[in-house]
Amino acid sequence: MRCDTSEPNTSTSPLTLGVRNTLSSAWTKYVNQLFTLEREVRDPATQAITVAANYQSLTPLLLTVIALGVLMPVLAIVVVKRLGWRSA
Repeated sequence: MRCDTSEPNTSTSPLTLGVRNTLSSAWTKYVNQLFTLEREVRDPATQAITVAANYQSLTPLLLTVIALGVLMPVLAIVVVKRLGWRSA
């Protein structure tokens, strides 16, 4: 049994990281607009509820994120195989 103690590959270019962060931010913004969640807000002085909690969109949000988290990598694999790209 061989134990690999080498350093992880951290050679990701800054451009790739920038694009990934931009796409991630845009995706998060879009999903937050599509699935609105509201938490309860109370007035500090009177403890009266000023905004009621609304988590009705939580289940569709979780299912969408899970589905995309599975489908996007699978789709990327299918595209790479169909285009005949090979790894370095």
